[in-house]
Amino acid sequence: MDADVSLRRARSPVVIASTAVVVLVAGAALIWTIRDDDETAEVRPVDRALAAAISGTGVTPYVVDFDGARLRDVRVEGAEVFLSYDVDDVPLFTLVLEKSRPGDLCQDHDDSRGGSCLADGDRVETEFEEFGTFGVRRDDTMLTMASVVIESDPDIGERAYAALEAAERVGVDDLARR
Repeated sequence: MDADVSLRRARSPVVIASTAVVVLVAGAALIWTIRDDDETAEVRPVDRALAAAISGTGVTPYVVDFDGARLRDVRVEGAEVFLSYDVDDVPLFTLVLEKSRPGDLCQDHDDSRGGSCLADGDRVETEFEEFGTFGVRRDDTMLTMASVVIESDPDIGERAYAALEAAERVGVDDLARR
């Protein structure tokens, strides 16, 4: 008889409604915790030293949207700006911004290790073993997506070019907030 009463209680509208509320709240909490942290991150102050270093290179700042990667770090070395992107805290590629130079893009992307280079107009691609580098000359800036793993993804080159050609021009201060 006790089992029969327990079964009726389990099927009661109150129990079903309570269970539904618990499931909805748990689902909402899960969605809240896995949401894109960029949307909830507070606006960081501009790193004035980094902004000055970026400006000093003379490059036009860009960011790319590629395979769900997130911009995690920006640094300047000499005349180049390096933007490190990752997915789930695993490095995916580095976007290198530098002043573009007229002429042969393969000459600028010479690989002394024996890799191959193919240039076509304002596009350049180099390969060495399982890594590829894809570059696009835009306005006065060369955008180069470096250290991209290419061996298991035959379409990655076209996706990389599409991302570089669609790269968003941003302000120096926007990059210096990273």
